[in-house]
Amino acid sequence: ASLVIGPHGAALANLLWCAPGTPVIQFPLSPHVDTCFAHIAASKQLDYWITPTLTAYYYGQFYLNHSHVDTIVNHVLYLLKQRNYYNNNNNNNNNNNNNNNNNNNNNNN
Repeated sequence: ASLVIGPHGAALANLLWCAPGTPVIQFPLSPHVDTCFAHIAASKQLDYWITPTLTAYYYGQFYLNHSHVDTIVNHVLYLLKQRNYYNNNNNNNNNNNNNNNNNNNNNNN
């Protein structure tokens, strides 16, 4: 994965299979007493982040407002750009579009 993002829960156990340096953004529970995923991230040398403004109580709901969404999206974009994923993905899309255009031009001749 280029990035892992999600709420505290069993699915984050899949961090065990991430490559070192993979960014992880976790929506923690409140009170923040369970640090098991932080320990997994540290042992795997992952780039681990939590969102202190977006939390939920155990068995509770996560509530988002526009500022939370904007902050999280901006941080995700920052992390993807930092790993050159965003630039590489755009370059790959441009190359695929160019190849498709070349194939269409060759088929028309």
